[in-house]
Amino acid sequence: MTIKEIANKLAGDFYMSKVAMNELTEAVVEEIKDAIANGHTVKIHGFGKFSTKQVKAHTMVSPLTKKSIEIPARTKVTFRPSVALKRKVN
Repeated sequence: MTIKEIANKLAGDFYMSKVAMNELTEAVVEEIKDAIANGHTVKIHGFGKFSTKQVKAHTMVSPLTKKSIEIPARTKVTFRPSVALKRKVN
């Protein structure tokens, strides 16, 4: 499901125009992305928790060429689903 599809579904539920709901949904997603990019944890009750994790630089061996490859340090985005979401899926 895309953000636009979510916005279109919610527009009818909240008696808003599709354009206004699409703008609102896009704004919420942008705020979540900005918070995560700034190193904050985003917790959405009943859905889950977005956070970041630092991954150290390390060396790997390419399975194709058998050469060593240096992987630089990076920041990884993680998501941990809530218990309510896990129950709903299962």
